[in-house]
Amino acid sequence: MAVTHTPTGIVHKGQKGGTTGCGTDTKDHPAHWINTSAKITCTKNGCK
Repeated sequence: MAVTHTPTGIVHKGQKGGTTGCGTDTKDHPAHWINTSAKITCTKNGCK
């Protein structure tokens, strides 16, 4: 599963309501996150 950060357009590994692969908490500003099936574009450890 992947989740998109809408302000930046970066796709992270993880899902809305949890933590991304690189450690970002998607519960902070939940309106900024959308579940997606797009290819992961985050280059940080844990997501790539």
